[in-house]
Amino acid sequence: MSSSPTDSRTVPSVIAEIRCCSALSSRPAINCAVTIFATIYVLLAQRHGLLVSLGGAGIGWFAVAAALRLVAWTPLSAIALNVVVYAVTIPLSRRFRGSTGPVSFVRTRLDIPLRALTVALVVAVVTAASTRIGSFASGMFALFPIILGSSIVIMHPRIGGKVTASMLAHAQLPLIGLGLGFLVVHYLVAPISVWGALVVGITANIAWSGGLLVVRLQILKRSGATSSQAAP
Repeated sequence: MSSSPTDSRTVPSVIAEIRCCSALSSRPAINCAVTIFATIYVLLAQRHGLLVSLGGAGIGWFAVAAALRLVAWTPLSAIALNVVVYAVTIPLSRRFRGSTGPVSFVRTRLDIPLRALTVALVVAVVTAASTRIGSFASGMFALFPIILGSSIVIMHPRIGGKVTASMLAHAQLPLIGLGLGFLVVHYLVAPISVWGALVVGITANIAWSGGLLVVRLQILKRSGATSSQAAP
């Protein structure tokens, strides 16, 4: 008797795929909490210091993430939520997206190691606690904006809140690609395995960001050509 592809897999691998699908089905929804985090920081950083700006954004993230736990999200409902949220956050942060030009600041040898250590700590804690806190909470804390937060901690005191806020305002559109990547993984993890789905999901995320970069460069090129033609 021939065995099907599903029969050839081990029980732990099947369980891992089920857990992965369950967690990933919520991550496009949790992605909205990240863009709200960025938007709150952008607004607060215009007039406030690091503690108020980052603290307010963190409180906003936890509040939104807690509210999202009350709903059993499906991929389609998560997509609908993303459409509504990004329709608000992108226009709201647009006026803070102006180019500030190159900014120099003093880097220290500990900047990158501390960021890497912080990310590794979050990953270790979420992985260790995933069996107790459930797939949704695991997905929620896995998307805690630790990279954005550590960047804010490093940059806000050195180059100012407004310049740092400009960086996070520009992050709104790329964050859509993050949700897209999670959605791709959710649908592909069962038919092509976890690792194959991750490769395709990461590729989709990179392709989205690369497309945004190409569009941005084309806009800057046209803007430069228009300025040169207008010059006497």
